[in-house]
Amino acid sequence: MASLFRSFLFLGAVGVLCASPAAAQQRARTLPSATPKPADRDTVRLRSMGVIDGMVTDSGFVPMQGAEIGVLRTTLKISTNTQGRFRIIDVQSGTYILTVRRFGYRPTASVISVSAGDTLRLSYALASMGGGRLDTVRVTERQMSRNLTEFERRRSLGVGKFLTSADLEKRGSIDIATVLRGFSTVWVARDDATGITSLQSRRDQGDMLYATGAGACPIQVVVDNVPMPREFDVELLPRPKEIAGVEVYGGPSGTPAQFNGMDRRCGMVLIWTKDGSIR
Repeated sequence: MASLFRSFLFLGAVGVLCASPAAAQQRARTLPSATPKPADRDTVRLRSMGVIDGMVTDSGFVPMQGAEIGVLRTTLKISTNTQGRFRIIDVQSGTYILTVRRFGYRPTASVISVSAGDTLRLSYALASMGGGRLDTVRVTERQMSRNLTEFERRRSLGVGKFLTSADLEKRGSIDIATVLRGFSTVWVARDDATGITSLQSRRDQGDMLYATGAGACPIQVVVDNVPMPREFDVELLPRPKEIAGVEVYGGPSGTPAQFNGMDRRCGMVLIWTKDGSIR
């Protein structure tokens, strides 16, 4: 597929976001020449694009500057301005998972659908995690992050199931759904009616729960400390080559205490990306 993010527009800078969730690459957009060129395939492509226009506030609806906006499976990272606003133009129509985070606040994620020729308007209110101001963090070199340090510590304790980036490379899987099928507590369920693939819990020594109805038990997925929406397509998650580690917990008892505020009833899958895990 075409590349997903060629660049972005923010605070007056011109940019482009174009492609499917299958790929992501950013590059600068060249300035137009003095002599206009006739309409070509690029013009047709731009007509199929949409726009994302959003705002981030705190729980008191005060605009939040410096909140980071990202989209899974892409390299896009932009920040809100002094009015708490962000804007991304030339977005290829499709479905994406957009993440919002800021130090000291609970991150969030949502599934968004962008339509051609339309502007999708979004609003997010982040709740404070409390505890006052955070200490200044200075990074002097690229090394194992706190996230991966904790990942390795939990892996040494043997509670839960783990895959490292080396494990993923050996398996050679091209999608995360195939990777997660290898865990006994996870059932990767596909709804043929909607085409959506979800993660469901197994119970009673392997009996499967169905993705819909009273027996449904969707697993909570967390990517780089950001909880994913309760219902979303697994195909929107990062690719195995982008992942530094995976943790799987079958129920609330073994789930790390730091995730107590999330829904752990049906188990939890923690995914650490190579990009996000070095924050």
